[in-house]
Amino acid sequence: MKKYKCPFEQLLKNVIGNSKLRPRRRTVKVDETGKQGTAVIPYDETEVSITVEDLKEQFNKQKGKSYGLGYHLNPMDIFDGNNNAAMSVDRIDNNKGYVKGNFVITTRFENMGRRTMPIEKYKRFLKRLKADIRGEIRSDSIERFIE
Repeated sequence: MKKYKCPFEQLLKNVIGNSKLRPRRRTVKVDETGKQGTAVIPYDETEVSITVEDLKEQFNKQKGKSYGLGYHLNPMDIFDGNNNAAMSVDRIDNNKGYVKGNFVITTRFENMGRRTMPIEKYKRFLKRLKADIRGEIRSDSIERFIE
């Protein structure tokens, strides 16, 4: 039988691994006039100062549900690399690191879907998505314009 360690230790290990030495797109000053532009910064290491205890605290604060969809998380799913229902840490502000107060626990599915979408826009998207799943006709639905 396979012996697992703490799922929150594995979650933190994933965060640390994903934060190291990856090319990232950033808005930076492109020239001496101060003109802004997007450039790839080749070796930008994202700050990670959260702990296993911080992850457990956030998980309990969220009542074991993913931040966006409210999906009931199974912490042991973290050990299955091909399971998009597994826990994932998502930064609220992608310009900041994995620091206390700037992260939530989602599923891999949600985290990959959000990517760099601002959190407020993401919340609006999720609200519309949930309404569609429930079969509700939203105020911005095409059905409102068709008679």
